[in-house]
Amino acid sequence: MTIICSAQSTADYFGKMGCEVKVVNFTMPGKIWKQWMNSSAIGATLAGHIVGYDSILISAGTIEGVIPVSHAIKNKVGACEVIGYVPMYIDRSLTHGIVGKIYNCLLNTLGRAVDRYLTINKIQAAIIRKNLGRPTVFVANRIRPVTAPVQSYGKRLVYVGRFDDQQKGLLDLLEKLDSPQNPYGELIMIGDGPDREQIHAKAGLLKSLKVQFPGWLSGASLENFLGSNDVLIMNSRWEGEPLVVKEFAARGLMSISREITGVRGLITKKFRFESDLELHALLAKTYDNKVSVADNYSNRVEKSGRQQLLGKIFS
Repeated sequence: MTIICSAQSTADYFGKMGCEVKVVNFTMPGKIWKQWMNSSAIGATLAGHIVGYDSILISAGTIEGVIPVSHAIKNKVGACEVIGYVPMYIDRSLTHGIVGKIYNCLLNTLGRAVDRYLTINKIQAAIIRKNLGRPTVFVANRIRPVTAPVQSYGKRLVYVGRFDDQQKGLLDLLEKLDSPQNPYGELIMIGDGPDREQIHAKAGLLKSLKVQFPGWLSGASLENFLGSNDVLIMNSRWEGEPLVVKEFAARGLMSISREITGVRGLITKKFRFESDLELHALLAKTYDNKVSVADNYSNRVEKSGRQQLLGKIFS
């Protein structure tokens, strides 16, 4: 296997695994149509490194990241099979309405430049297959080993992730939680991102909710920071398959999420909300211990947690 990447930090990571790694600056900023128009330049940069391969896998955070590179490879290699690895399909109409629907149509058309897709679960595979009309398979996500917290810091809500309001709905989440109907008085927001300042400013205006910002925490630091009564809260507009949910399940901690496709198969329906009223009812139940962790997660997630526990016992 040969790995081609545009960042030295990525090369260092894979180099430690014994792979052949090449650093090639083939990335090009701009919207998808601009990158498509400049695919010849991308292909020219990659040309000397991709000849002779039967199969090339492009790994990207979004379908938009896969398409221009696939188009460039097809122009230079032709017969080579191109596989696009992405965590999710993002429905842009959720944030941009009718313009987003038009964008989706463009994306679905250009996305056929890829021969087949690889993703992280059955639900995402079905969505990608339906929208892009390409064969799609999945490889299940695995999580790092975690331990159940033995200490308690009281009853707290916890968010772990990127401070990206467009996807994560964090400003709206703060408004929803700043209510007399929310029994939790404390929210811990672990992470960072482009909307950090807006989120900090919003938190400073809240009346009944105290928010802490410890920043990004390493795996070891997170284990010590979390308490046995913490509850994960998510208000994302879309997700692929949030690993943080699996990690909380493996720790024996509960999770609550907005009703979105990305958490189906992870969090059971009774712990997903569509309105403020449903959210506040869930918060009251978890605060008063009227629900159990066993009911919180689907069988697939619970099995994953048990497998990790057995692995730690027998290792």
